[in-house]
Amino acid sequence: KGMFKMEESIKWYTEALTVVTQIFGPDHPEVGHVHWNLALAYQTKGEVDAQKRNLGWHNSWPFKFFTGATKKRLIHEGDDFEKMDKHLHHAFDVFVRRLGEDHISSQRATEAVMALRELSRD
Repeated sequence: KGMFKMEESIKWYTEALTVVTQIFGPDHPEVGHVHWNLALAYQTKGEVDAQKRNLGWHNSWPFKFFTGATKKRLIHEGDDFEKMDKHLHHAFDVFVRRLGEDHISSQRATEAVMALRELSRD
């Protein structure tokens, strides 16, 4: 019932970002984690919205089994891509600067930024 209520999640994460930034400052790892969660929320929202726009042919057999090639294109359509990009890069900058390159959060953010670059080249 509560799945994919991304607008609501984004609202709450945005509110959390304001509070956490006021408490810890913009370069604190906790703020980075909220940016990370916002990036994931925007990515999911973009994917869900893209699926809704393209629900016709691409959910019918046999296409639903071969969406790997088209999913890449669907993920980064719309304004949500730019918002995801902004929050992901902020999280990446904070993690690497404050936690170091070897920290798991920094490594995950690095992988995500590299994947984002691949999507941007399509």
